[in-house]
Amino acid sequence: MGIALGIPFGVVAGLLFFDNLGLGMGLGLSLGIAIGLAFDAQNKKKTDASPDAPREADGPSTP
Repeated sequence: MGIALGIPFGVVAGLLFFDNLGLGMGLGLSLGIAIGLAFDAQNKKKTDASPDAPREADGPSTP
């Protein structure tokens, strides 16, 4: 999802700010990947926090 949105926005930003289509596409691609990974990590964190999920140990277990 991030790549699909990052490239078009990067192209527009590249033409507006740098007057260079390729530079904007590269920046948009990298930002799109970063934003997509952030959204995926955030969604995974929300689904892992479901009430049915087993709790993780906070440290070494003590008898």
